[in-house]
Amino acid sequence: MKRLVLAAMSALFIAGAGAAGAQTVIITEEQQPMVRDYIIQRQVAPAEIPSDFELSVGATVPDAIELHPLDMPEIQTQTQYRYVVVDNRTLIVDPQTRQVVQIIE
Repeated sequence: MKRLVLAAMSALFIAGAGAAGAQTVIITEEQQPMVRDYIIQRQVAPAEIPSDFELSVGATVPDAIELHPLDMPEIQTQTQYRYVVVDNRTLIVDPQTRQVVQIIE
């Protein structure tokens, strides 16, 4: 019985780890042009990031980088995400963790 319970718990853990590693889409492809227009209208200057910053989903944006509110009624999410522009890419960032959750090319 113990083996069965341990096997089931292991399977749940592995399944959860796989799901956590998958990228969550915050901004759909259809919404991306609206986001680009929104950012262009605000004339936000691109951020200069440290050379050792890895531009990838899951990376933590340094505290020295200013995050801007993504205040768009068209995009409704539970989290009020923020963004920063880096190398002509928009990084969508979770403000609580400062982790990049999506990159818009």
